Amino acid sequence: MGLLSRISAGIDLPAEESPLSQAGLSFFEFVTKHNLSHCAVFQRVNTFYVFSHSYGFDGDTVLQSISTSDFWEGTVEKNKWNYFSRDENNLNTVLQFFSMNLKTNISYVKIFMGNDKVLLTAFETNPGSENDLDTIAKDFLNMDFEKISEEKNNSDSSLILNMNIKDAVSEALGNLNTEIKTVMENAFLTETYAALKTLIEAPSSFYINDNRNISISIESKSHITKETLEVFLKNALKNIFKNATTLISYEY
Repeated sequence: MGLLSRISAGIDLPAEESPLSQAGLSFFEFVTKHNLSHCAVFQRVNTFYVFSHSYGFDGDTVLQSISTSDFWEGTVEKNKWNYFSRDENNLNTVLQFFSMNLKTNISYVKIFMGNDKVLLTAFETNPGSENDLDTIAKDFLNMDFEKISEEKNNSDSSLILNMNIKDAVSEALGNLNTEIKTVMENAFLTETYAALKTLIEAPSSFYINDNRNISISIESKSHITKETLEVFLKNALKNIFKNATTLISYEY
C-alpha cells in the first residue's frame, strides 16, 4: 500500500530489472535486480568499516555497523561468499550488527568482501537457491556507489516539497570521527530513500537532488495538506531517526 492510500486510510506505519551499465548498477538497481530485502555495504575508513549504503534496516543497525578491519580479516575470507545462519549455529558472529528489533528476525546472513568493501545480505527465512551468487558478487564489485536515483519531480504536481534530513542525521551520528560520519551520513540517506520507496508510488515521485535533500512530488485527486504529509513522513521515518525526526525540515 502506497503513501497516499495509507494517509487516506489513516494507517500508521510500523516502526523491472535494470541493465548493467558500463559504470555498473546503482545500489538501488542492485537491490532491485537481486530482490534483496535487507542489504548493506560496509566501506573501509582507515582501520574501520562502517555502513555506506543501507536498505531494509533501521537507524540502530546503521550505528552498530562500526567495526574494525581486524574483525573482518579474522572473520571472513575475501572474494568469496561467507555464510552465517541459525542452522549452522554461527549467526552470533554477526548478530552484533543488528538492532534489537532485527536480532530475533534475522536467521541467515551472506557476506562477500572485496575491494575494501563488504556486502552484507540478511534474510528472515532460508534464501534458497545459490545459483545467482556469482552474478551478485560481480554486480557488487562493479557497482556505481555514487549513483542513487535518476527520477525527477513533475513540475506540474499539486504538491512538491524538499525534505532536509541533515540535522536529523547529524543528531543520530553524534560526535563520531568526521571521516566515519561522512560515510555513515550516506547510509542514513540511502535508508531514508529505501523507506520512501515503499511509500511513494507513481504518479507521485521523489529523488535526491544536488544538495542531497530529497525532493518529493505528490500527485493526488484528494486534498492532502502540507501539515498532514509532514507528520506522516516523520512518523514513517521514526524507525531510522527516532526522536531526531523532529529535526527533519521541509521547504515548498
